[in-house]
Amino acid sequence: MCTCHWSSASTTPAGGSASTTSPASTPSNRTPPKTRCSLHNDDEVWVRLRMQGRHSGAFVLFKEGAVDQVVPPTGREIDFEQIHVLDLRDGKVIRHKAIRDDVTMLGQLGVFPPTPAAGMRMLAWRATGRAARAGSVVTTQAAQAAATVTHMPTA
Repeated sequence: MCTCHWSSASTTPAGGSASTTSPASTPSNRTPPKTRCSLHNDDEVWVRLRMQGRHSGAFVLFKEGAVDQVVPPTGREIDFEQIHVLDLRDGKVIRHKAIRDDVTMLGQLGVFPPTPAAGMRMLAWRATGRAARAGSVVTTQAAQAAATVTHMPTA
């Protein structure tokens, strides 16, 4: 049986390599995500959360486990919701699926639809190696965060 818990607790699901973003790639000058609702049973957890804040660090997008795009900091405010589905086995997260409104978020960042200025900034970051360095840092931080998650209570 699933139950719904409403709270303003700050929590983010652990994603590991299946996630397309990591906590390090989300806005740094922000309050933690607000959990809107979580539903769970013994083998699955659904979390609906709201992300709000200022984009002050590189936003890294992954595709099939590798860095795909890096959006340089824009200084813009974001406000959007996400749903994360965690599959559990023996109290451990074995799969993470995210249902996010990336079009809204990228629109709020000013990179979708693409503008010439945003495209030039992303190309400059790629040409100078800043995108690769940011992607490496975020990948390392995501792996470290995933390694610290060992057990999720199912009660």
